[in-house]
Amino acid sequence: MLTELKKLAGDFLTQPLTRGREIRDLLEGSPVEFCSAAVELLGGEDSERVQRYLVSLLGSNNLLIPCLTAPSMPLKKAESIATIARRVDPQLPAKLVGFALERTDTEPSECLERILGLLKSMPDAAAFRPLLTPL
Repeated sequence: MLTELKKLAGDFLTQPLTRGREIRDLLEGSPVEFCSAAVELLGGEDSERVQRYLVSLLGSNNLLIPCLTAPSMPLKKAESIATIARRVDPQLPAKLVGFALERTDTEPSECLERILGLLKSMPDAAAFRPLLTPL
């Protein structure tokens, strides 16, 4: 999956419609594998347009936050991806808090700690305090 996604991402700037559809097909075929491959690409040197597209796909398919909070993902990489995701979706902090509130009883504490760490790493972290009041 990673090899295919790298190839499609490499051609994305010259053929965005065709490659975008093929990338979406990869996602539909295997969301879990796609998430892992996309995370690998998001940590690389691909163009911002490709990165924004991948983040957008992950977000619209409810895979972004689970990817960011996965214990297997290094925190620095998650912070880097969250920075890109924030440019794609300015509501990411609110979505992270909503995810934490919905799953407080079912998610392991590491996941909730990761969410708080991601929020803390954002430049305007102090602005999120009102969102955190229910926690």
